[in-house]
Amino acid sequence: MIKLEVPDVVTAIGVLGTALKRELFLLDKNILDTKKKLKVFEEC
Repeated sequence: MIKLEVPDVVTAIGVLGTALKRELFLLDKNILDTKKKLKVFEEC
């Protein structure tokens, strides 16, 4: 469980939204890297 101390719900949603966007970006990057490695592996 994550506890954040923020002044209101709107701020909390903003903070969580930013964190989720970052996680999604990192996930997309990892998927892209994995696909590239798989392609290189299949070509060998």
